[in-house]
Amino acid sequence: MKDNQILELMRTAVEDELQACVDRFFYNQTNEFREMVAYPLGIVGSTSKSEGKGKRLRPVLLMATSYALGSDWRLALPAAVAIELVHNFSLVHDDIQDRSDTRRGQPTVWKKWGEAQAINVGDALLAMSSLEIQRLRLNPEWILRASYRLNDATFKLTTGQYLDLAFEKTEEISLSSYWQMIQGKTGALLGACFGIAAILAGKNEENVKAFDSLGIELGMAFQVQDDFLGIFGSDRITGKSVVSDLVERKKTYPILYGL
Repeated sequence: MKDNQILELMRTAVEDELQACVDRFFYNQTNEFREMVAYPLGIVGSTSKSEGKGKRLRPVLLMATSYALGSDWRLALPAAVAIELVHNFSLVHDDIQDRSDTRRGQPTVWKKWGEAQAINVGDALLAMSSLEIQRLRLNPEWILRASYRLNDATFKLTTGQYLDLAFEKTEEISLSSYWQMIQGKTGALLGACFGIAAILAGKNEENVKAFDSLGIELGMAFQVQDDFLGIFGSDRITGKSVVSDLVERKKTYPILYGL
């Protein structure tokens, strides 16, 4: 089977498991809250068939790394979906903090249901991620290490977000401070994709750290490109405003480099 066919199988598996995850958690639960939680995942909504789902980059990276290490990528699916849930938790809260009206071509959760309910949705996605990763059916020690890695990355993500918000009120920010910020905000979760895949492949801690570092570097490069698109991209392609970073005085890479 060709690599692109395997990647497509991975994406399909992620979509199916995300749907199953929502169905499990919201069995006999309030329909409106179920819709709120499913909405940022692209399961429901006006763009649920296309860009509303996002790229699913993180879960596919985790499973593709698992596959490259010789493991059965299907066994890593709960960890991959847990990563996607954390990612979407961060986006829901990020949109509130940045006052973003659109995400993936549709109104953001807070714009559609208000800030209080959007906070609730983000909290639910975060809790679901912690429970989803426990569905791994592998060595219990590996599951414990993977859960720790996910929670550690989530903490670093929030620390990076804190710096991002704090920098808005600071006139002078060095490029070294910027790298520190995006290492947490974007790099940590991509690092977890590679690190968790290495854990689930039975690698020792030294190798896990090497894979984690690779993901962090990739995440930082990804953020630099995203910063560029946040000013010079097309909102019709990215699904996000190209003026909000400037209005909010975000210290993105093009701004700091220009200064």
